[in-house]
Amino acid sequence: MSFDSRSVRLITACLVGLLFAGVADSRPAEGAGVADVNWPSRPLITHSAFQAVDANGVRTFPTTGFPYRLQGILLNNPEDMLDSTAFSPNPVPFDLGAMWQVFVQSVDPADLGGTAVFMGQHYGNVPPNLEFTPAPTPDPTRSYSDAAWTDEVARVNQDRATGHIFRAGDLVEIRAQGALFFGGKTNVNEEHFIESELDFELALITAGVGLPTPTQLAIADIWDEINDRVLFDPTRLAGGERYQGELVRLMSVQLVDDGSVWAPDELVTVEDAGGREFPLHLGLNPLFGTMLPPEGFFNVTGIFNQEASGGPAGPSTNGYELWVMDPAQINAVPEPGTLALAAVGLATIGLGSRRRRATRRRATR
Repeated sequence: MSFDSRSVRLITACLVGLLFAGVADSRPAEGAGVADVNWPSRPLITHSAFQAVDANGVRTFPTTGFPYRLQGILLNNPEDMLDSTAFSPNPVPFDLGAMWQVFVQSVDPADLGGTAVFMGQHYGNVPPNLEFTPAPTPDPTRSYSDAAWTDEVARVNQDRATGHIFRAGDLVEIRAQGALFFGGKTNVNEEHFIESELDFELALITAGVGLPTPTQLAIADIWDEINDRVLFDPTRLAGGERYQGELVRLMSVQLVDDGSVWAPDELVTVEDAGGREFPLHLGLNPLFGTMLPPEGFFNVTGIFNQEASGGPAGPSTNGYELWVMDPAQINAVPEPGTLALAAVGLATIGLGSRRRRATRRRATR
C-alpha cells in the first residue's frame, strides 16, 4: 500500500495526539466519565511540566495520577486545523477518518508553551500496541460510528456548564483523563479509546479574552548553527522546544521554490535571508486556496508545532513547524524604497508586476 504526500501528512496528524511511548492497556480501567469527576479537587499542572522531555525528546511526565487540569488561551478554532466531519470509509490501516484538534497556550508568566488536545473517529484503524509492522487489522468496534462521532464533536466544542461554543481567544481549562506521547509532544486525548472513562473536555473560564501577543522570532533565534537545523534543547529553555505550543510570529522569511503547492492543508518551506529553512503548515481556511502566494519577504503568525519523525519511542528532536490558521496572519515586509515609491504613486504598479512573476517562480496554487 502506498500513500500520496497529503495522506502521509494526514496520517502524521492522526497520530499527533494518539500514541504513547510504551505498551497501552487493552481496555481503559473502570472509572468516572468526565462529568462525574470532582474537577476542582484535581491537580492543576503547568504546560512546561506536562511537556517535559528527556535528552531524546521523549516524554518524562508520569503516566499516572490522572485526571489533571491545565489552563490557558485557546489558540485556534478546531475547524481551521483538522476536518472533523464524520467520515467512515472502508476500514483502512492508519486512517483515522475525521479528526479534531485545538492548542491551548499557558498564560502563567512562570510557565511556557502550550498543549495540543486531540481526538479521532477511527481508533480501530490504529494499533493500540503501537506495532506498525505488519499493518494492523482494523477493528471497527474500537471506532466511533458517524452518529456517535458527531455527538462527541458537539460535546467537546461547547462548555458543559454554559453551552458556550468555544472560539480562539477564550480562556479555558483542559480537563484530561488521559494523554499520550507522539511526535515530540504529550497530547491530551482519549488514548485510542471511545469509552467515557478517557473522555476529556474544555471548561470555559472567560470568553473572548483574545489571543496572546505572538512572540516575534527570526529563524536564526532558534537555529543550531553547528548542526544546521532547528536547535533541540531538552531543558526547553531555547530552540524549538522553548516555543512549542505557543503563538509565534516568524519574521522576514520568503517562500522557497521547491515545488510545494500553496493551498489549504499543504506544507510549504520558507527561508530567511541567510538560507535557513523552516516549514509552514497551512490550515484549512479556504482562502489559502484563492490567494496568491506571498511574494518577497513577509512575516507570518501561527502555532509553533512539532511533528517529530522518531515515533513514540523517539528520538523526537526534529519536526518543528509553524501551523498557520489564517491568511490574514501573513504580512509583507516592505522592500527598500517601497515607501518612497508609494509617495510618488508608483508602489502599486511595481509590486503588482513583481508579485505575478514571483508567484510563478516560487509556488503554485
